[in-house]
Amino acid sequence: MSSELSELVAKNYTAKLPDDELKERVLSFFKEQTMCTIATCRENVPRATSLEYFSEGTTLYMAPDPGTKLVNIAANPRISVSIFNDVDPDWPGGAWKRTKGVQITGEAKLLTPDDPEYAHAMKVYNWEPFLKALGRSKDDALKPEKMIKVEAKKIEYREGALMLEGYASAQVWEVSK
Repeated sequence: MSSELSELVAKNYTAKLPDDELKERVLSFFKEQTMCTIATCRENVPRATSLEYFSEGTTLYMAPDPGTKLVNIAANPRISVSIFNDVDPDWPGGAWKRTKGVQITGEAKLLTPDDPEYAHAMKVYNWEPFLKALGRSKDDALKPEKMIKVEAKKIEYREGALMLEGYASAQVWEVSK
């Protein structure tokens, strides 16, 4: 561990970022990343699945393939989502300053094409670049059977560099809707 990081960790910062600044950092981080892991559970059997997402505020949208996660969400909409950035595991040159991640506790809703929210979810999801990668046009009927909409209730944010500003590296934001 670098001496700078050791000194900061030893200070045991507990200061909380102002809510508006924390929200700004969280929303910016959502836009910087595109992959998440969504954890679902049904009948005490957990399932974690990596998915691409797009965000609008604190709401995430995902276009899933069919599978266990959809069955789980239908039975139990309470979910957890993890998003984090990629940092070199050898920690060169103060890489700890670039560590960022969120743990989201929220509710998931499955949207189908007949749901009024589905069209909005497709717009936020930015489906056209995916179609283009497949060599298809936006007019093609290829669309996901379901979209997952995740409403965040609580966001636990972690950023190593916050200690450099005198704040705790772990922050919690209760989302009020």
